[in-house]
Amino acid sequence: MKIKLLFNKLSKLTLLSAMPFLFDESVQAQCLTNTSLYPSATVVPAYFDGITPNEIASCNYEEEYAEVKVNANQYHIFYSSDPDTYITISNKTGTTALTHGTGQVGYTSTVADTVRVYFNTNANCGTDEKCITTNVIIGSVPTCYAPLGINHGSATGTAVTFNWNAASPAPSGGYEYYFGDPAMPPTATTTPSGSGTATSAAITLTPSTDYGFWVRSVCGTNDKSNWSPMINFSSQYIVGKPWAEGLNTNWEIPEGFIADGDYWFVGSDPGYIEGNPGDFLGVNQYAPEVYEFETINISGIQSNDSLNFDYRYFDYNDAPLAPPAGDGYFKVYISTNFGQTYTQIDSVPNNTTAVWTTKSYQLGAYAGQIIRVKIEAHYTSASGMGDYILGFDNFSVDGEDCANPSASGINVTNNTPEFAFEVSNPQDADSYAWNFGDGNNGTGQSTTHTYTANGNYTVTVTLANDCGTVALTESVTVSGVSINDLKLDENQLKLFPNPAKNNLKLENLSNHNMKSVTVYNILGQKMDLIKVPGTKEATLNLSKYANGIYSLVIEFESGTVTRKFEVVK
Repeated sequence: MKIKLLFNKLSKLTLLSAMPFLFDESVQAQCLTNTSLYPSATVVPAYFDGITPNEIASCNYEEEYAEVKVNANQYHIFYSSDPDTYITISNKTGTTALTHGTGQVGYTSTVADTVRVYFNTNANCGTDEKCITTNVIIGSVPTCYAPLGINHGSATGTAVTFNWNAASPAPSGGYEYYFGDPAMPPTATTTPSGSGTATSAAITLTPSTDYGFWVRSVCGTNDKSNWSPMINFSSQYIVGKPWAEGLNTNWEIPEGFIADGDYWFVGSDPGYIEGNPGDFLGVNQYAPEVYEFETINISGIQSNDSLNFDYRYFDYNDAPLAPPAGDGYFKVYISTNFGQTYTQIDSVPNNTTAVWTTKSYQLGAYAGQIIRVKIEAHYTSASGMGDYILGFDNFSVDGEDCANPSASGINVTNNTPEFAFEVSNPQDADSYAWNFGDGNNGTGQSTTHTYTANGNYTVTVTLANDCGTVALTESVTVSGVSINDLKLDENQLKLFPNPAKNNLKLENLSNHNMKSVTVYNILGQKMDLIKVPGTKEATLNLSKYANGIYSLVIEFESGTVTRKFEVVK
């Protein structure tokens, strides 16, 4: 059977010659346990300009160490473009750690010597057969040190954030950073992409692009460090729909896909295991493990689109037959934030049929978003002897063309305070939802509304169909509503208790704004005036009022309302 295994992408580890200790050794591990030396000969660097890397090995594993000659009183930085690689520098015999840290480590030797450089996956001295390219750059001891410990969060298709350790001594002018084509590193005179005193930078990316990132310290107007070693990274790939991936990729994992570990392959073996047709993406499951892969990011999702793919189980020892029931299942997930988080949408058991089966999922809930799909293959075995292959083929995201609704605008017929509204030249609209700006609503392509208060209002109508919505707005000015004829019922304007003894409370539950409250006695004499601009309630102290009937005139921005109340003591 022809199988193409996907190995982890190579990360690049670079070593620059000597710098002072920049790490707190009391809180970081000293990893001196690696026993495999590679390369077998001591590496003797040839470049000493502080810029040009000297290759140590094209492939070290994160369980090995290398021996490198260092020069007296020169600046060495050990660094990795895989920011998680943990590096320890020791003496030649590996008995004493000189310095250590994650990503990049600096060291200065006072004498010409040989040091060991240990590579591990983390500060716990983890190991992994992960191939990394290692280098060394050597330069003179600077007056301004570049920051190290550079790392970054997960790059999306459009953004990433970098962080680094503060340089020591701290640069008085902060830091400058640059990002761009990895084949065109910045020079001393390159204009930086950004600067500041913070030890981080959030940068905007173009999808499907390879980048390099560099940072330097600014110790003075004419005193800047060299640019740090380059960190390679890529923004995530984004493709538009309709999208299809038939796995005709010459045994290579499709560009933009991310496969878990060394287990997924693209291939086929005619008459034994075949795609639908041709090659397929598969994994051999024979032990309790979870294997996953992620697709490329797909943009332009519309409400009538669907995610589709074919799947099939093969019994490894009896292909092309399927394994028995109880052997295997997989989960389907969707992400809308470039794989930072996922939502499960299905769990699919082995259907025991020796044929390719199509799965489809409607994507209406993801309209207008960018999605990424993840498949988790879970191992189960009813017999405890399960050994099978799970394959996938013919991924696609598509659907019938779908157009959002549109219109030319809103036609307004004005006979204030009565108005007639109509959507002009609507296209592909299934519904119309009106908001008249005064708390009232309507439906239909055309509608009418009578306002109860003077003022300026924004009228909004939202057109909708299965593909999306569009909102249109129009401003209207209402006049001709008498200043005294605001019609607010007892539910909109409450006055209590009535009759009252000590205090009378007024609550405005309408959409109108109060300005003042004036009290008149039965003879029409003004008893009180209370300013209440913008408030929703007011309390009247009745201690100076005699028993009797009074009128309360509430002035609003758009009119007035008169209420009567009685004082009984």
